[in-house]
Amino acid sequence: MTTSSKAAVGEGLRIALPTTHIQLDPQKIEDMYSMTVVNQLYAKLFRYTPDGQVRPDLVDRWTVSKDKTAYTFQLKKRTFSDGSPITARHIANSLKRIFFLKAALSSDLSIIKGARAFATTKDPKDLSILALDDLTLNIETERPTSLLIHLMAVPDVGVLKLDDPSAKMSFGAATAFSGPYKIKTLESDKIALHKWRSSDLESSNPPRDIDFNLFANIDPDQVASGRFTDTSSFMTFDEGRSPLESNHYWRAVASEGANERFIVMNPAKVP
Repeated sequence: MTTSSKAAVGEGLRIALPTTHIQLDPQKIEDMYSMTVVNQLYAKLFRYTPDGQVRPDLVDRWTVSKDKTAYTFQLKKRTFSDGSPITARHIANSLKRIFFLKAALSSDLSIIKGARAFATTKDPKDLSILALDDLTLNIETERPTSLLIHLMAVPDVGVLKLDDPSAKMSFGAATAFSGPYKIKTLESDKIALHKWRSSDLESSNPPRDIDFNLFANIDPDQVASGRFTDTSSFMTFDEGRSPLESNHYWRAVASEGANERFIVMNPAKVP
């Protein structure tokens, strides 16, 4: 998992998420929980690291024209989870699909040359996103901008195995994924991921398996059971109580309004 956490080698993460639906299409995501899952399944040209920096993901190196409007990306040799190579054509089609879907990100990507024309013609050739060869991608913008690299790192631009940007896609265990994890099993209340390749940007000891358990709500007994590795996505529990309240040294302080939580422990009192 591409985070700063340090899970033991081979340890599986069991994460509880307060949602009953996860959007697996990276170009249709609208919530943070879907973003968490999608970020593990799809590679991008670049990726945000936990410290907020943008680092190359599929990109090996790149150049920018003197007028700061043309970007040429040389790609690393990578494959999808089915063993087929990831090419510049797949990346170009994935980016063009954002415009076909009229996805939220398409407004930000309107800086790409030809976006205005495409809105009328619906012709993908109008978009200045071009695969020069299997490992070379060229993108032109309407004007100089510092945003393109950052936009190429957001989860919405995940690379799909796509030969036609207007083609319909389904997402599940049979999907060919470009990221370091793939779906092992897909159930109504759990999405199980399995790590199938390494990543240049992963933590030191990434887990081999991640289970995302989906809940409309979760109670203190479930949290205290140890069934889950992480329940931090739940701001409150069903009964508004913490399983630590039985410890008389525990005192809860309201901080949810600021989307913050703190726990302060006295090591002399709490083992």
